[in-house]
Amino acid sequence: MECVQLANVLTGGSYYVSGDFSASQNLQVEGAATLYVTGNFSASSITISAGAVLRLYVGQPTGAAVSATLGEVNDTGYAYSLQLFGLPTCTTVTLSGGNGFTGTIYAPEAACRINVNGNNTFNFQGACVANSMVVNGHFNFHYDRNLTR
Repeated sequence: MECVQLANVLTGGSYYVSGDFSASQNLQVEGAATLYVTGNFSASSITISAGAVLRLYVGQPTGAAVSATLGEVNDTGYAYSLQLFGLPTCTTVTLSGGNGFTGTIYAPEAACRINVNGNNTFNFQGACVANSMVVNGHFNFHYDRNLTR
C-alpha cells in the first residue's frame, strides 16, 4: 500500500485515504472532519481546535490487519472531540507520548497498547472499548461522564 499524506490542517468535511496514512507533523483539525483510512494510520500529534470534532475510521470490514498509532492527541480538548473507530481489520491501537490521550476509542477487535515515555504518567481521558489493553508505565484512566449526554 502507498502511504498518503494530507495537508497538516483538516478544515472540516470528509476525507478518504485508500491505503496507509502518516502524519509526521502535527495534524490540526478545525471544524467537523471525518477521516476514513483503509490501511495503517499513524500520527505523531493531533491538535483539535475548540469546537472541532474529528471522527477517525481506521480499517475495513474485511481484509488484511491494520493498525492505528497515535502520539500526543487532543490534550487540550474534550473527549467527544476525537472519536476513533477501529473497523474489524483494525487489530492494534497504540497510544504513546508524554502527556496522554483525550478522546474515545471504539475498536472491539483491537489490542490497545499504551506506551508511556520515561517516568511520566500517561493520562487517558474519555472512554475505550477494545478487545484487550496493555499498559507499559504509569497510567491514569479518567472516564469522561460528559460522554453520556
